[in-house]
Amino acid sequence: MQFFVESNSFLNRSTDEEGLIKRKAPGVVDALQAVSELREQYRTMGTEGWSADRQWRHVASIYGPALQVCELIDDEFLNGNGKKNFYGWLDQHKRYVTYDRRRVPAKRSDLVTFVDGKEV
Repeated sequence: MQFFVESNSFLNRSTDEEGLIKRKAPGVVDALQAVSELREQYRTMGTEGWSADRQWRHVASIYGPALQVCELIDDEFLNGNGKKNFYGWLDQHKRYVTYDRRRVPAKRSDLVTFVDGKEV
């Protein structure tokens, strides 16, 4: 027997911030508040999440169980191959974003993405 689910729809419903709050997921309110404070701190500091040497950027802070669901449904979620899926998902879940995505600096060709300490 095979079971198929439209992963993006299921993924979005499963990780929806408001849904997690309504279901009283443990720690979700505190986690989302911390992301909001971090976003404001980056905005105040003027770094927009960039490291001091501008070699990497903190783009999101995802509530642990929500991240686990994302990785279970899409095993390429945080890999370089899944970058389009990740940012598409992030567009649907803006409360996890740690910087203002409306003010994106010019594309830099010298930036590299790291996942779990490995270049992707």
